Amino acid sequence: MALILVADDTPKNLEKLEQAALATGGEVLKASDRDEAIELIRSHDFDVVVTDLALTPRHPQTGLDVLREAILKDPFTQVIMVTGLDETEFSVKAMALGAYDYLVRGTVGINVDAMIRIKIDNALRYRELLRAKQSSTAQG
Repeated sequence: MALILVADDTPKNLEKLEQAALATGGEVLKASDRDEAIELIRSHDFDVVVTDLALTPRHPQTGLDVLREAILKDPFTQVIMVTGLDETEFSVKAMALGAYDYLVRGTVGINVDAMIRIKIDNALRYRELLRAKQSSTAQG
């Protein structure tokens, strides 16, 4: 069973992320701020991390700290950034740091809850492909 971390400082958004992650059949842990998310990453082996970009209102890029920590611990962890900030600078930075995907809330015509479920499923498949590739390379 996949282990998924969802992190968001807004209770309503955190609940939506949790429901989307649970719908994928994984076990889900929640964090409501940067420090809690990093502590969970250090103590668990997550397959997927779904984090808000701005986990603290005064610091709009704290989700990038969560991304860095997850990738440093396990480069196969797939991190999906979710944000209400539709700024190219942040998406480029997140992807350059190793994010699997980046989703902007409030995009017209997109059901964010359904999209998060799809992205988590895809991230889990991608993680398994990467691990299988590494395993076959190490054996060959």
